[in-house]
Amino acid sequence: MDANTEILHDFAPLQSVWIYMLFNILKNGSIQRLVGTEFVPAGQDTTTGVTSKDVTIDPNCKLSVRLFLPPNPSKAEKLPILIYFHGGGFVLESPFSPVYHAYVGSLVSNCNVLAVSVNYRLAPEHCVPAVYDDSLAAIQWVLSCKDDWLAKFGDFNRIFMAGDSAGGNIAHNMALCEIGAKIEGLILFHPWFGGSKPKVTDEGHMKSSGALAQSLPLRLSLALLPNATSAPRTPLLSYPLRLLKPCPRSFSLRPTLYF
Repeated sequence: MDANTEILHDFAPLQSVWIYMLFNILKNGSIQRLVGTEFVPAGQDTTTGVTSKDVTIDPNCKLSVRLFLPPNPSKAEKLPILIYFHGGGFVLESPFSPVYHAYVGSLVSNCNVLAVSVNYRLAPEHCVPAVYDDSLAAIQWVLSCKDDWLAKFGDFNRIFMAGDSAGGNIAHNMALCEIGAKIEGLILFHPWFGGSKPKVTDEGHMKSSGALAQSLPLRLSLALLPNATSAPRTPLLSYPLRLLKPCPRSFSLRPTLYF
């Protein structure tokens, strides 16, 4: 069979009451994503009045962000800056997908913030720690104030970071790094951490999933760390975390999902 189409690891049927991982890894090392690949163009949302635009930060690694601006922003009253990291198990989704474009747009509309949604590189094409390198570079770009929206409307004394699932893991790690600015708040929606033992909020999920849930750490490690033979123990994926630099503040964050 053709290595460009033959499936090495089939994640499509990997479903339980608590997780859906819809992708396949092919024998040539590429990935076949079954969800999260749709692209919503930037522009103005006629319903909310929120305007969005895309900015390329580093064309070499294709690092980019989508910025969201609420309607009728005022230069006199600067907006809080929300840096958002999307979920998707480190392998799916983007700021441009219908789910995350709509979600971040709704946050901007309801909370009156200037949002920066980060399009980091995905595994397995780009394995850990590429996602963290990209996320840190995106934060540094925000702080450089090179973008006209950020310069005109952003309040750099009110920077928040948020993320869901894998994005919550990323936001956690970025908040613990010394990024050269004060982070006013950290918002984590079901942050995704891993290790050698299950950590789930509802053990009934684990029991109902049976052997599938038990094999999930190794199966996902094949996407994040293709040469892995056991559940990932990469410090950035595990909990507790040991980061590049000491954290000047302490956070009490508990993982809520296990992979």
